Amino acid sequence: MNKFRITLLMVIALISITSCLYCEEDQLVSPKVIPVTTVQAEENRIYPIAIVGAGAAGTMAAKRATLNNNQVLLFTGAKQERRRSRGNWVRKVDNIPGLEKYKRTVLELRNEALTNIVNGPMSHNLFIIEDSIITIEKEDGIFKLIDISGCIYLAKYVIMATGMMDEQPFKIAFVQFFLMLTDKPLPTVCFVMVIEAFKRILL
Repeated sequence: MNKFRITLLMVIALISITSCLYCEEDQLVSPKVIPVTTVQAEENRIYPIAIVGAGAAGTMAAKRATLNNNQVLLFTGAKQERRRSRGNWVRKVDNIPGLEKYKRTVLELRNEALTNIVNGPMSHNLFIIEDSIITIEKEDGIFKLIDISGCIYLAKYVIMATGMMDEQPFKIAFVQFFLMLTDKPLPTVCFVMVIEAFKRILL
Protein backbone atom coordinates (compact mmCIF):
# COMPACT_ATOMS: atom_id res chain seq x y z
CA MET A 1 0.00 0.00 0.00
CA ASN A 2 2.84 2.36 0.88
CA LYS A 3 4.53 1.63 -2.45
CA PHE A 4 1.33 2.50 -4.28
CA ARG A 5 1.01 5.78 -2.37
CA ILE A 6 4.61 6.71 -3.06
CA THR A 7 4.25 5.95 -6.78
CA LEU A 8 1.05 7.99 -6.93
CA LEU A 9 2.72 10.93 -5.19
CA MET A 10 5.67 10.79 -7.60
CA VAL A 11 3.28 10.98 -10.56
CA ILE A 12 1.41 13.89 -8.98
CA ALA A 13 4.72 15.62 -8.28
CA LEU A 14 5.84 15.36 -11.89
CA ILE A 15 2.50 16.65 -13.19
CA SER A 16 2.42 19.50 -10.68
CA ILE A 17 5.96 20.66 -11.34
CA THR A 18 5.58 20.43 -15.11
CA SER A 19 2.32 22.37 -15.09
CA CYS A 20 3.83 24.99 -12.80
CA LEU A 21 6.73 25.51 -15.18
CA TYR A 22 4.34 26.42 -17.98
CA CYS A 23 1.73 28.36 -16.01
CA GLU A 24 1.27 32.10 -15.62
CA GLU A 25 4.54 32.32 -13.70
CA ASP A 26 6.23 33.70 -16.78
CA GLN A 27 3.85 36.65 -16.63
CA LEU A 28 4.89 37.58 -13.09
CA VAL A 29 7.41 40.17 -11.96
CA SER A 30 10.95 38.86 -11.57
CA PRO A 31 12.48 39.47 -8.14
CA LYS A 32 15.89 39.87 -9.73
CA VAL A 33 14.94 42.85 -11.88
CA ILE A 34 14.90 46.42 -10.60
CA PRO A 35 13.01 48.29 -13.35
CA VAL A 36 14.76 51.64 -12.94
CA THR A 37 18.30 52.98 -12.78
CA THR A 38 19.69 56.10 -11.14
CA VAL A 39 22.85 58.15 -11.19
CA GLN A 40 25.73 56.19 -9.71
CA ALA A 41 26.45 57.00 -6.09
CA GLU A 42 29.86 58.40 -5.20
CA GLU A 43 32.13 56.46 -2.93
CA ASN A 44 33.45 58.19 0.22
CA ARG A 45 30.86 60.93 -0.04
CA ILE A 46 28.68 61.29 3.08
CA TYR A 47 24.99 60.80 2.28
CA PRO A 48 22.22 61.64 4.76
CA ILE A 49 20.55 58.21 4.68
CA ALA A 50 21.45 54.67 3.61
CA ILE A 51 18.72 52.02 3.39
CA VAL A 52 19.68 48.34 3.34
CA GLY A 53 16.91 46.33 1.71
CA ALA A 54 14.38 47.22 -1.00
CA GLY A 55 11.31 45.27 -0.01
CA ALA A 56 8.16 46.83 1.38
CA ALA A 57 9.82 48.59 4.33
CA GLY A 58 12.91 49.72 2.42
CA THR A 59 10.88 51.09 -0.47
CA MET A 60 8.54 53.01 1.83
CA ALA A 61 11.49 54.44 3.73
CA ALA A 62 13.17 55.48 0.48
CA LYS A 63 10.03 57.18 -0.80
CA ARG A 64 9.46 59.12 2.43
CA ALA A 65 13.11 60.15 2.70
CA THR A 66 13.37 61.37 -0.89
CA LEU A 67 10.12 63.31 -0.55
CA ASN A 68 11.66 64.96 2.53
CA ASN A 69 14.46 66.07 0.19
CA ASN A 70 17.07 63.75 1.66
CA GLN A 71 19.57 62.02 -0.58
CA VAL A 72 19.23 58.28 -0.15
CA LEU A 73 21.44 55.28 -0.88
CA LEU A 74 19.15 52.31 -1.49
CA PHE A 75 20.89 48.92 -1.41
CA THR A 76 18.60 46.38 -3.06
CA GLY A 77 20.78 43.35 -2.39
CA ALA A 78 22.44 41.16 -4.99
CA LYS A 79 20.20 39.29 -7.46
CA GLN A 80 20.66 35.96 -5.70
CA GLU A 81 19.54 37.46 -2.39
CA ARG A 82 16.51 39.15 -3.93
CA ARG A 83 15.42 35.79 -5.28
CA ARG A 84 15.27 34.46 -1.71
CA SER A 85 13.54 37.53 -0.31
CA ARG A 86 10.20 37.45 1.46
CA GLY A 87 8.75 39.67 -1.25
CA ASN A 88 9.44 36.90 -3.74
CA TRP A 89 7.59 34.29 -1.70
CA VAL A 90 4.65 36.33 -0.46
CA ARG A 91 2.49 36.68 -3.54
CA LYS A 92 -1.06 37.96 -3.27
CA VAL A 93 -2.14 40.11 -0.33
CA ASP A 94 -5.88 39.63 0.02
CA ASN A 95 -6.51 41.21 3.42
CA ILE A 96 -5.81 44.82 2.37
CA PRO A 97 -8.45 46.50 0.16
CA GLY A 98 -7.15 47.58 -3.23
CA LEU A 99 -4.26 45.13 -3.46
CA GLU A 100 -6.18 42.21 -4.95
CA LYS A 101 -5.17 43.18 -8.49
CA TYR A 102 -1.48 42.44 -7.89
CA LYS A 103 -0.06 38.99 -8.57
CA ARG A 104 3.20 39.73 -6.73
CA THR A 105 2.11 42.45 -4.36
CA VAL A 106 5.39 43.42 -2.68
CA LEU A 107 7.48 43.34 -5.85
CA GLU A 108 4.94 45.19 -8.00
CA LEU A 109 4.42 47.90 -5.38
CA ARG A 110 8.18 48.24 -5.00
CA ASN A 111 8.59 48.68 -8.74
CA GLU A 112 5.77 51.22 -8.92
CA ALA A 113 7.18 53.25 -6.02
CA LEU A 114 10.73 53.31 -7.40
CA THR A 115 9.47 54.21 -10.88
CA ASN A 116 7.44 57.08 -9.45
CA ILE A 117 10.46 58.41 -7.57
CA VAL A 118 12.78 58.19 -10.57
CA ASN A 119 10.22 59.87 -12.85
CA GLY A 120 9.30 62.52 -10.28
CA PRO A 121 10.79 65.86 -9.21
CA MET A 122 12.83 64.23 -6.41
CA SER A 123 14.65 61.75 -8.62
CA HIS A 124 18.01 63.40 -7.88
CA ASN A 125 17.71 62.23 -4.28
CA LEU A 126 17.69 58.50 -4.98
CA PHE A 127 20.76 56.37 -5.63
CA ILE A 128 19.99 52.69 -6.26
CA ILE A 129 22.84 50.23 -5.68
CA GLU A 130 22.10 46.66 -6.77
CA ASP A 131 24.46 44.96 -4.39
CA SER A 132 24.56 43.50 -0.90
CA ILE A 133 26.14 45.10 2.15
CA ILE A 134 28.56 42.82 3.97
CA THR A 135 29.97 45.22 6.57
CA ILE A 136 28.65 48.22 8.47
CA GLU A 137 30.92 50.14 10.82
CA LYS A 138 30.51 53.43 12.66
CA GLU A 139 33.46 55.76 12.88
CA ASP A 140 33.28 59.28 14.32
CA GLY A 141 29.51 59.34 14.03
CA ILE A 142 29.49 58.27 10.37
CA PHE A 143 28.45 54.84 9.11
CA LYS A 144 30.75 53.10 6.64
CA LEU A 145 29.03 50.52 4.44
CA ILE A 146 31.00 48.07 2.33
CA ASP A 147 29.31 46.01 -0.38
CA ILE A 148 30.30 42.70 -1.94
CA SER A 149 32.23 44.50 -4.69
CA GLY A 150 34.36 46.24 -2.06
CA CYS A 151 32.89 49.69 -2.68
CA ILE A 152 32.72 51.95 0.37
CA TYR A 153 29.77 54.24 1.04
CA LEU A 154 29.26 56.70 3.89
CA ALA A 155 26.02 57.80 5.54
CA LYS A 156 24.89 59.71 8.61
CA TYR A 157 22.02 57.31 9.27
CA VAL A 158 21.32 53.71 8.29
CA ILE A 159 17.89 52.10 8.03
CA MET A 160 17.98 48.30 8.20
CA ALA A 161 15.08 46.99 6.12
CA THR A 162 16.30 43.48 5.41
CA GLY A 163 13.14 41.91 6.80
CA MET A 164 13.16 38.17 7.33
CA MET A 165 13.38 34.99 5.32
CA ASP A 166 11.34 31.98 6.39
CA GLU A 167 13.71 29.06 6.70
CA GLN A 168 12.43 25.75 7.99
CA PRO A 169 15.14 23.13 8.66
CA PHE A 170 13.46 20.25 6.82
CA LYS A 171 12.51 22.26 3.75
CA ILE A 172 15.28 24.76 3.17
CA ALA A 173 17.84 22.37 1.67
CA PHE A 174 15.33 21.18 -0.94
CA VAL A 175 14.19 24.71 -1.69
CA GLN A 176 17.73 26.03 -2.17
CA PHE A 177 18.60 23.08 -4.41
CA PHE A 178 15.50 23.51 -6.56
CA LEU A 179 16.01 27.29 -6.82
CA MET A 180 19.36 26.55 -8.43
CA LEU A 181 17.45 24.89 -11.26
CA THR A 182 14.74 27.49 -11.78
CA ASP A 183 13.91 31.11 -11.00
CA LYS A 184 10.27 30.15 -10.50
CA PRO A 185 9.24 29.70 -6.85
CA LEU A 186 5.89 28.12 -7.75
CA PRO A 187 7.34 24.79 -8.92
CA THR A 188 9.54 24.91 -5.84
CA VAL A 189 6.45 25.16 -3.67
CA CYS A 190 4.97 22.15 -5.49
CA PHE A 191 8.21 20.28 -4.86
CA VAL A 192 8.18 21.14 -1.15
CA MET A 193 4.55 20.06 -0.83
CA VAL A 194 5.42 16.67 -2.29
CA ILE A 195 8.38 16.32 0.08
CA GLU A 196 6.05 17.09 2.98
CA ALA A 197 3.66 14.41 1.76
CA PHE A 198 6.50 11.87 1.61
CA LYS A 199 7.51 12.88 5.10
CA ARG A 200 4.01 12.26 6.47
CA ILE A 201 3.79 8.82 4.86
CA LEU A 202 7.27 7.53 5.64
CA LEU A 203 7.78 8.96 9.14
